[in-house]
Amino acid sequence: MNKKTVLKAAGIFVAGLAGGIGLMMSSDAYKAINDALGNSTSNTIWQQNLAGQGALKQVQQQQAQVGKLVQDAETLKKQSDQAAQKKADEAAKKNEEAASAQQQQQEQMQQQMQQMIQQIQQMLQQMQQSQNETIKALTKA
Repeated sequence: MNKKTVLKAAGIFVAGLAGGIGLMMSSDAYKAINDALGNSTSNTIWQQNLAGQGALKQVQQQQAQVGKLVQDAETLKKQSDQAAQKKADEAAKKNEEAASAQQQQQEQMQQQMQQMIQQIQQMLQQMQQSQNETIKALTKA
């Protein structure tokens, strides 16, 4: 190829490109070409891209919301675990106190029973002494 042919082809290409851009910038010309081609020149790819970008933004917002919900759930779980542990500790403390009180009551009952047994033993000893004295008195008489 020689230089003239290349320059001629480049010039025709640039002129065609400029003419096409000029035609497409005119609303009437765009509408006429669009109608002639059966609405096939609509920019559906760009419209789909815009819709995809909108959906992507929504998904990103939802992901951010889900991330926040997960963090909130983790915080609530920690708080719940702490409250449950505190409640368990309080219950254990109450159980210990109740066990201690019960043990004290049992000790008091044991002491009272021992005192009663000692009193019964003393009464039996007194009865034996009284019987022995009565028997001595009867045998002397």
